[in-house]
Amino acid sequence: MIKKQCNEEWVILKHWCMGKMSEVPENTLTYKAMGYLLRHYDELTAYMDIAEMPVDINVSEEREQRELVRYAEPEKRLVKQNDT
Repeated sequence: MIKKQCNEEWVILKHWCMGKMSEVPENTLTYKAMGYLLRHYDELTAYMDIAEMPVDINVSEEREQRELVRYAEPEKRLVKQNDT
């Protein structure tokens, strides 16, 4: 269900970029970003074809952050943890 919604959003974004790109000056970052999206659309949306791939990777990112904080020197930790 979520991937279907994501796919619909990607398609909308792709078509919007295709329609608006001619209105954006070529020497802008917006133009470059639109071109990047259109050139790499298949690669950017490939995750939707992999059933096991989660749409939201926040769980993985949170796990990495916890590991980084755990191994950081105590005086340099951004978040204090109970060392119990």
